[in-house]
Amino acid sequence: MNKFFKYILYVLSLGILPLYIKHKAKHQIDVKRQEFIVSKEINFDLNLLVNLFGGLNNIANVSSTMSTVAITLKNEIDIEIKYLKKFGIRSYFKKSNQYILVFGDNAQVIANQIKLKLGN
Repeated sequence: MNKFFKYILYVLSLGILPLYIKHKAKHQIDVKRQEFIVSKEINFDLNLLVNLFGGLNNIANVSSTMSTVAITLKNEIDIEIKYLKKFGIRSYFKKSNQYILVFGDNAQVIANQIKLKLGN
């Protein structure tokens, strides 16, 4: 009977322990991946970017994805690309009174900071 319990414990420990270790390793990788995906730094003066779009009074709405910031304006204005490039914008799209700016991994932080300034 003693050998039977040793065998069962041996099978369970070798079966469960690797699964537990694998689960913990995946969790650590997911945590590290999330840290690398989202940058929390803004490398420019956000007030200058807001002023480029006509100030806070001209911004109707701000939304974001992982890499883009969409700014909807109350009054349509034209902005030259050379001014946008100074803020690290990789590219942009314009449709009527909305600018979609491709920033990269810090887009969500930028959008959240603008929303704070707007009071949303």
